[in-house]
Amino acid sequence: MNYEIELKFKISNPKLIRNTLNNIGANYIKTIQQTDIYLDQKNLVLFKNDKALRIREEEGKLFLTFKDKRAKTREKIRKEITIEFSLVDKSKLLYLFKKIGFNKILSIKKEREIYRLDDFELCVDKVDKIGDFIEIEILKQNFNRTKLNNLMKKLGLAEDLIIEETYPELLIKRKLKKENK
Repeated sequence: MNYEIELKFKISNPKLIRNTLNNIGANYIKTIQQTDIYLDQKNLVLFKNDKALRIREEEGKLFLTFKDKRAKTREKIRKEITIEFSLVDKSKLLYLFKKIGFNKILSIKKEREIYRLDDFELCVDKVDKIGDFIEIEILKQNFNRTKLNNLMKKLGLAEDLIIEETYPELLIKRKLKKENK
């Protein structure tokens, strides 16, 4: 079982962020397309308890991930269990979950550019219907907070701009806002 430790920021100028990443020596790894399908029971038991069950499709593979409740810290910290499937039919997997009471509640598509710098994985995300973001994932459990703060400063990311919501929460919030207009 791993822990996911990350910070997320909404960005208005992804090109500027990319240039800054290059200027500070971040290594570009690759750009990938991801489709995330979130599953829950009819009464949204997982969502209401700050947990998530996700099937991610990426580069011809499927990843089933359970995310536990987030810790109440500046960084989003939560236990995460991921299982990779390479020869699984997504429709059969969704059918199996439906038979045990878990239905698709939403789907999120994004283009993700991945960079690495020191103990950080930096993802510049273009998320359908939500916008552009950068996620800073901390790759070490015992991370250096000063290094993290310096990285945020170099990228022009202020602590008060941290987005605590997950992409599904942001999508649901956007949908509710539209419905209430």
